[in-house]
Amino acid sequence: MSKAVGSTRGRDHALVLGGSIAGLLAARVLAERFARVTVVERDPLPRDAEPRKGVPQGRHVHVLLARGQQIVERWFPDLLATLPSDGLVGADTGEQFFWHHFGCWKTRFRSGIRMLFVYRPHFEAEVARRVLALPNVDMIAGAEARGLLADGEGRRVVGARVARSTEGGGTEDIAADLVVDATGRGSQTPQWLRELGLPAPRESEVEIHVGYSSRIYRFQPEPRPWQSLFVVPRPPDTRAAAVFPIGPDRWVVTLAGWLADYPPVDPDGYLGFARSLPVPEVAAALEGASPLTSAVPHRFPSSRRRHYERLRPAPEGLVVMGDALCSFNPVYGQGMTLATLHAQALEESLGRAGTTPADLCRRYHRLAAKASDVPWQLATGEDFRYAKAKGRRPFGTRWVNAYVGRVHLAASSDPAVAQAFFRVLHLLSPPALLFRPDIPFRLLRHALRGSAERE
Repeated sequence: MSKAVGSTRGRDHALVLGGSIAGLLAARVLAERFARVTVVERDPLPRDAEPRKGVPQGRHVHVLLARGQQIVERWFPDLLATLPSDGLVGADTGEQFFWHHFGCWKTRFRSGIRMLFVYRPHFEAEVARRVLALPNVDMIAGAEARGLLADGEGRRVVGARVARSTEGGGTEDIAADLVVDATGRGSQTPQWLRELGLPAPRESEVEIHVGYSSRIYRFQPEPRPWQSLFVVPRPPDTRAAAVFPIGPDRWVVTLAGWLADYPPVDPDGYLGFARSLPVPEVAAALEGASPLTSAVPHRFPSSRRRHYERLRPAPEGLVVMGDALCSFNPVYGQGMTLATLHAQALEESLGRAGTTPADLCRRYHRLAAKASDVPWQLATGEDFRYAKAKGRRPFGTRWVNAYVGRVHLAASSDPAVAQAFFRVLHLLSPPALLFRPDIPFRLLRHALRGSAERE
């Protein structure tokens, strides 16, 4: 068992493992509550907004949902308003976000709910610049955690062992009053806890084997009715696409496939995959576009959730957030927003008066689990439409999926249904909104109208 000495139980030093979006947001929150905050990041500190090795999805499409925007704007009031359009583009979800799902396009109307299309390296660099400008926040770049440190009784995490790839290498033990694991999906914390003789969390997993390939394009300056495209398959179909703007004349195009139907990366195969989609808009856009990058692939075998909120006894001095806590099918675009919700849960936990270290960690993981519930249900529920998806299906999944399928169909013509769905999608309202009394009536009316039209 590794031990650290000299650690107090106050709020002198917080140690954040991982310097991507989740870690940076954690540092922003901790800076208001701790005298010192240290961020340990495996990659060298980037000099510009370039994709980093430690963020394999940095070259792919990203969105920040409306709930995430609200949280980010509270911590960084100037960020979204002043960030250059080359890297961050807003669009009205109902009017400018063209979404094809369940064999139909969702109806067009002004929803007042903004979708933010984000070029992640640019956005992350701007967040990092603001966080590292705080006087009590430092970053150790080019270093990674190799394990956790425990106190003499083995019940409290009091720091981490860090290995540097620069300054002669070697490892050092860094003491901290609170350790935040924001190392992403590959987090080693479960193993580190076992090495300390502490229990590791149980996991929920849904195997879906999604793969996608992304390229950046410059499109021809011609009038087009859409600002962005999102094509989602309806099982048994497995192919999808997203065409999202990241600047005045640049779009990220991501082609995706479920159940190992991976899109190719060669130019002819890439275009052929786009032509196989159920609608022609994506292929038509690519045929007249100029590629600015090669296609970059990514594979995502399964959604995974670690249940730290159920640990008994729960380790003190440790919180886990972001993909290290809950990682689900990234095609649905909820990951960055969930990181903001986890950071908000940390802020709320730290703000409770008289909170002991044990109370802090238990309260945080309960709140973070609650924040993860809806995004997890939305993502895995859609993936469970495939019979070959592997994982424990919650009771009632088939009925819920049938009902939500009706919602998707009715949203093709009924703005009220589409608006309710968009509020749930953006995590502004709970899924119960889709079951308010008027929604089933609207779904029935749409179904009857469709039956009459087919007769």
